[in-house]
Amino acid sequence: MALCEWCGNVIDEDEVNDFCDETGIWTDYIKKELCKDCLEQAWEDDVDGIFYDKCEECGCEFDIIEANSYFNSDSSVGDLYRSDVEDKKGKTLCASCALGYIDEMYDDQKDYEEDDDESEDLSVEDAALIWESNGYDEDYMYGYSEEELRDALD
Repeated sequence: MALCEWCGNVIDEDEVNDFCDETGIWTDYIKKELCKDCLEQAWEDDVDGIFYDKCEECGCEFDIIEANSYFNSDSSVGDLYRSDVEDKKGKTLCASCALGYIDEMYDDQKDYEEDDDESEDLSVEDAALIWESNGYDEDYMYGYSEEELRDALD
């Protein structure tokens, strides 16, 4: 019969298992012998040193509360939470791997935007044809002057 390290009460394993089912934390990754009430309090108060998990990307064991705190203190993530990134990636991630994944997403987005900008560069000939087919509307000049477009049509 184990006693809770915080309050000294007898630990009811069924209640601890209920807490684990509700939070998705495995009992193997709880580092202190705590009753359900103390576990809930620690979870609500974001107490570090109790709840751990294993990163499916790099394999490290990490403190869930510390990882969330570290991740959310990084100004580059905006309103994202580590769990949001885990949902997108489909894996449990430590803060370092989650931030790395965000960097990859931003790099991919930047590459896409750069590729997109390049694909929007129209030759003067193509721009002239579009401009002509739209009744010489100035909204379809794509940065070319009227003279450049008319020369391209000739």
